[in-house]
Formats: sequence, structure tokens, C-alpha cells
Amino acid sequence: MKFRFNMNYWFLKKLGLNGFAFFVFLWGLLVAIVVYEFFLN
Repeated sequence: MKFRFNMNYWFLKKLGLNGFAFFVFLWGLLVAIVVYEFFLN
């Protein structure tokens, strides 16, 4: 958990708030697609 938090904090510092929000949005989209494919096929 700590490592993940540090990663997120690093991304937040690198990208800024807008970049971080976009990154999280992309991850959410990717996960949604994978879950959708996995459960519906």
C-alpha cells in the first residue's frame, strides 16, 4: 500500500493535478474494458 501511495504521489508531482486526474481516468477506463471483456466473453 505504501509503495502504491508513493507511486501515486510521484505521478501527482510529475503531472500536476490535471495530469493525475487524466491518468486515473485512463486507468479506470482500461480496468473497465478488461473487466467487461473478461465477464462478457
